Amino acid sequence: MLFRLPYLALLTGALFAFTLSSVDARAEDARQVIVVRVADDTNARIHYAVGDPVALLEIDRPPEGVEATLRQQIGPWCSKIERRGIYGHTITFALFLRDATVEPKLGWGKKPRALRIQFTPQSSAARPKPTEVIGRVAGLGASNIHGYLLPPPPARHPCKKPIDEVQCAHFKRAVEAAQFLAEGKPVDTFERWAFRFRFEAPWTLNLPAYAYTGIVVARLLVHRDMAPEAEAFLSSSDVFAVERLAPYSALILAGIYERTDRHDEAEALLSAIMRDTSDSQLRGHATLALLELQIHAGRFIEAAQLAERLTESNAGDGDTATKSWMLSGEVKIAMGDFEDAEKRFRTAMKKVKDPQLEADIHLRLGDLTLQNRRPHSATQRQYQRARAGDACTKERLELRRLLRNGPRAKHATLEGRVAEIAEHGGCPAVRYEASYALAFVYSALGDDAKALQVLAAARDEKNDTVQAWAVDTAYLEATREIAHRWIERLSRAHEWPTIIELMEGPVGEVRAALDAPTLVQISRAHREMNVDGGYWADLLVHLKRGLDEEDEREVLIELIESYLVAEDTFRADVSIGYFLEQHSDSVDAWRGRHLAAARALLDDRASVALAHLDAVESVTPPGDPMQAGRALRTRALLIAGRFSDAAKSLLAWLDGSPTPTRGVGALTVDVASACLRECSSEEMAQLLKRIETFDGGALLTDRIRVLAKQRGLELGKATAQEGDESVWKRYGEVIAASESLEEIKE
Repeated sequence: MLFRLPYLALLTGALFAFTLSSVDARAEDARQVIVVRVADDTNARIHYAVGDPVALLEIDRPPEGVEATLRQQIGPWCSKIERRGIYGHTITFALFLRDATVEPKLGWGKKPRALRIQFTPQSSAARPKPTEVIGRVAGLGASNIHGYLLPPPPARHPCKKPIDEVQCAHFKRAVEAAQFLAEGKPVDTFERWAFRFRFEAPWTLNLPAYAYTGIVVARLLVHRDMAPEAEAFLSSSDVFAVERLAPYSALILAGIYERTDRHDEAEALLSAIMRDTSDSQLRGHATLALLELQIHAGRFIEAAQLAERLTESNAGDGDTATKSWMLSGEVKIAMGDFEDAEKRFRTAMKKVKDPQLEADIHLRLGDLTLQNRRPHSATQRQYQRARAGDACTKERLELRRLLRNGPRAKHATLEGRVAEIAEHGGCPAVRYEASYALAFVYSALGDDAKALQVLAAARDEKNDTVQAWAVDTAYLEATREIAHRWIERLSRAHEWPTIIELMEGPVGEVRAALDAPTLVQISRAHREMNVDGGYWADLLVHLKRGLDEEDEREVLIELIESYLVAEDTFRADVSIGYFLEQHSDSVDAWRGRHLAAARALLDDRASVALAHLDAVESVTPPGDPMQAGRALRTRALLIAGRFSDAAKSLLAWLDGSPTPTRGVGALTVDVASACLRECSSEEMAQLLKRIETFDGGALLTDRIRVLAKQRGLELGKATAQEGDESVWKRYGEVIAASESLEEIKE
């Protein structure tokens, strides 16, 4: 039951909110409270995420005058309230918050029953949920899982008689560097030597030793981020001349191709190794490398198929079988199937022999039990077992502890501690993972711009110990997620220009990776600002990939609205036809029919538009959707020449909408102009009263007055007062004295 809030109660609520928020407004714990007295059957919800500049308040069966009641209670933490729409018996308001630290909370008073909204600035910094960060990205948890394979030194080398001292010195350096690489020791001291060796002439009498040394040199150059030099050296030297060692050179070259996104060339080299070599270690290594390459290229279906073949061919125990199952688990993580990923890592655990791989598996199982909402004890047990790993594993565990429990030191902040790991962590893979987590921490704090800056900096910091595909996957995953949150926040605040600016900056760089709901909001922003963003193709790509039913409807509706604004009738017709065919029984069927009616009106096909509106009139929800249908119906009836019916439809719309949508003033003037001869006195009086409240409404009444004077009729002032001398009572005399409707319009 709706009732008007008594003035005294309204004033009391406003004074209470003002007093509470202003007495201690400068204090750290200052609060603002809004109170609205409501009926027993009223319900309400707040949609809000930490960092949002706008919270959405939905009130079911609100009391009369609720909008004015809310607006009279704005204060320091909620500075603006805007009505967003009416849907059925539910009205939605946007609550504009002062900054990202303000949190709105909904409560209820009992006697009398009242809706209570408290706005509180948070003293403790927000942090992301652990499941939003931990274990979400494939590759960072077990990066570069296949390692780098170097051949054993050849039996024949220049350090044997007859000794060549220069070549022997080079060969010894290569053997020592290979040992350093295998043990993970710093190789800085070998960099200058490797750079100079590129110009060494091939050793004709010791070609296998030269090829071995060249392979180590190429590997060092890649490790020191000199991939172009390594590629030029491998392509111009005789390193490939020794058939037995050629696959090792091809593996390095394939890695260079992968780092530079030449996936097809890399795949060709790896496939050749898998096909031509008889060495099982080389073949398994190339297969693992190909699997990582397919993940990097986003070919998850192919990667999943290869992972199945790989695990079947490595049914035994040992490192190759273990790594096969681990990588197949990473594929499932990349595909978002955390349940299957957990099963695959548990299978890897049954086959593992290496202690470090075992620690890595325990850590990944901890991530996945967390993602799969297993009991806390299960996650904690896996993380405890991972402590047996190396220093990198321990750093990963510390990062997860921070994200789950916060920093230990009271004076420390989460972002400060995570940033410290991201900048000074001992392991490159952990630094990347910390940067990924730090971006989500900043996003939770509402600083999405800084979050994207952190991600971009981490992506640009190349390091050979972390596979490029893992870094790129993390970058795209996080940027897509943060961009989605940022644009969703801006959409709630109707900050359309800011969204357009974002697409010209950091978010635009990952446009192809954005999900369908985000693209719908971006497209809408461009449409609202009358800017052509060219997002039709992006939305169509998502339709082709396949979406769930709800997302598909939203994408189709945005496409149709964009086509209609651009008057692209061909694409609009195709999209509308598909929508009506696939979603005619959905809850959004009325939206498709409304768009079909709008399309028909572009060609003045009023009867077609009315047929679409008639088909869904009984299922169109009340509130704003019903009003939109009334507006379309009014325009269709006007085009059809049914002026009296148009007036009835328009008045029914206006009576049900306290604040009609934009454009209603012009439509009302059109109806009144066309309706001078057909409408009843009562209808015309109501139309003219309505016109007086819209911009430009006085223009029509002035025209009527001038025309009446030309006919020798003296009309009173154009006021809304009832009486014998009012315009509303005597407009019929004007019509009677006019020769035609066109004369009235002129």
